[in-house]
Amino acid sequence: MARRARWSTIENSLVRQRFEVVRHRGVSILCAQIRGCCDNSADGVSAVRDALDAIPEALREAPLVSTLELAQFANASDDACEILTSVFAGTPCCWVYRSPDEQEDHRRWDLPPRERLASTLDEALDRVVRWTMDGGFSITYSSGAEIERVRWTERGCLVRNPGGDDWRTEDLYFRNRLVERRIADERDTVVRQPVFDATGAHTDATRAGASLVYRDGRVAECDFSPWQTRAPLPDDWVARIEPFEAIETLRFGRAQPSTNDLLVALGAHPTIHTVELWRESASAIDLEPVRARGVRVRAL
Repeated sequence: MARRARWSTIENSLVRQRFEVVRHRGVSILCAQIRGCCDNSADGVSAVRDALDAIPEALREAPLVSTLELAQFANASDDACEILTSVFAGTPCCWVYRSPDEQEDHRRWDLPPRERLASTLDEALDRVVRWTMDGGFSITYSSGAEIERVRWTERGCLVRNPGGDDWRTEDLYFRNRLVERRIADERDTVVRQPVFDATGAHTDATRAGASLVYRDGRVAECDFSPWQTRAPLPDDWVARIEPFEAIETLRFGRAQPSTNDLLVALGAHPTIHTVELWRESASAIDLEPVRARGVRVRAL
């Protein structure tokens, strides 16, 4: 990749982007810039965020941290503006913004927390380098209450969102993609994506090619939706779920499993009580034999 990339227009947007990877004090940092006017809608802001979020995965090296310059950028003017503040969730980002002090105790929805704002690029670079040297950082309210805790492990970037005296969710990212989410609830819920972490080791999710939801230590939901997996439905998906003896829900999104494969899966897994598909997928296959098994079919 060129050291100074050209500006390119984000699809379905009036916003342009440019990025490069720089080394500052020995640390590789993704430096992105955006300029232009964002469409005043949730879809418009999401298009910008999604385009930026796709950058780290495409790079040959995986920077731990990032910066984002917005000097010539106009965000949405309604609540949709908040969507952009979640960009680079797995590649912690410091925004370069003209007046960081405008963010006071997290009251501005269109800006990230004060700890992730800097008035110059040099200040932002120093900030993110310090995060890596410290092994992580925390975001707090003025009262001292912790909102978010970030640290790096051998598997990737770990982001904790505290709740009360403990933590509520814990997300693991690698190359800015969510690998795993742990939820502190009564059933110890864990969601694993078909994404490799920094170790490159296989998981049940990468072998199955599906997003898996674990409850009480067992796979309860299996999601082959293409928007989750970024891949078509595997021809051998029935064989891939064979090890999961406690599946309750199968999700396919826009994918179209055959009626025969569904019946084979239901025969092997009598615990399945729900099959979920997009409406157009559901209308393209015969689901009456599935309903006849007492299984609920949800067409979204």
